[in-house]
Amino acid sequence: MTITDRVVWQGLEILHTWKAGAALPTSLPVRQVSGVCFAETSEAVLVSENGHAWTLPGGHPEASETPEQTLAREVMEEACAEVLACTLLGWQHVDDPREPPYLQLRYAARVQL
Repeated sequence: MTITDRVVWQGLEILHTWKAGAALPTSLPVRQVSGVCFAETSEAVLVSENGHAWTLPGGHPEASETPEQTLAREVMEEACAEVLACTLLGWQHVDDPREPPYLQLRYAARVQL
């Protein structure tokens, strides 16, 4: 499944293309990894910096980290939870006129709080 969305951000049009279940293109850098995380109680795990806006845990890969290692580190740092298992749901190709194209990965994860 492919979904394309155009967003205007700071006056520039950014194109996001979601690809579910597709092979990752190895030629593009991964700039963000996040997860739809569920605890043992089947409750979703969200994070917030201010207690008002909530989002999925995740962040930017560090040098030589795999996407799964990035997810595990970010979930631990942001939600104090351990990733027990994760599966790639899909990825988003980002075309931003200010920089070269890149990928954002989305995982489903089972976590232990």
